[in-house]
Amino acid sequence: MAVDKFQLCLDFTVLRETGGDKDGDGGYTNDPDDPGGETKWGVSKKAFPSLDIKNLTYDQARNLVYRPHFWNKIRGDDLPLPVGFVMFEQALNQHASAVGAVKCLQRAVGTSADGVFGPDTMDRVKKTIDIPKLVLRLCECRTEMYLSLNNTAEEKYEKGWVWRLLACQSKALEWHYKGVG
Repeated sequence: MAVDKFQLCLDFTVLRETGGDKDGDGGYTNDPDDPGGETKWGVSKKAFPSLDIKNLTYDQARNLVYRPHFWNKIRGDDLPLPVGFVMFEQALNQHASAVGAVKCLQRAVGTSADGVFGPDTMDRVKKTIDIPKLVLRLCECRTEMYLSLNNTAEEKYEKGWVWRLLACQSKALEWHYKGVG
């Protein structure tokens, strides 16, 4: 049976961050220090101002936000699972933008970092033999982003983001070595 890479990545990321219950409160917060503002299921009001965040369901977050705005933009179904997972995680954690994740991938595979996931980028990914090394390069790029923060509101969350990154890197490498996806 084929693995649903999107669902596997979404469940690890979102359910881990929100307590693991698809019927729960989705980790609803409205922290005045959070630049994203009101947030549920990892979806922020700042990034998606037209959504009713407080009443957002898991399925709505999955179908209205995560698949079209993140997974599809990083071409997750076309990537090896570990690479797609790290990019998905990065897109979610970097100001709700797939562009930053794509740029990191492009730098990691040695192509022009324009943020557009075109045929040259995909060709370079497909020619990558060492997937663990690519995963580590992607995580290094994300670490550099964290270290460049100079916004005290974001620095408040930096420690949690680093732990999240380490969990992501570990899971991506585990899936690679166990042949998942």
